[in-house]
Amino acid sequence: MLWFFFLLCLAMGLAAWTAFWWSVRSGQLKDPEAAAGDMLEQDAVDTTDQVPAGTHETFPKTRQGARR
Repeated sequence: MLWFFFLLCLAMGLAAWTAFWWSVRSGQLKDPEAAAGDMLEQDAVDTTDQVPAGTHETFPKTRQGARR
């Protein structure tokens, strides 16, 4: 039973090392600050399309006489 846990730990450690090695080789850790900047920049772009507060425009306006 002890050998099973030893091999399990060894396999998990090898999997973690392989994932880390892949992330370094593929450039995932090259610029960690860029993702935060992109997220903030995208958020600033998205908020400009929103309706100003207090206008209560949640549904599109209907044409006059469309509802009877």
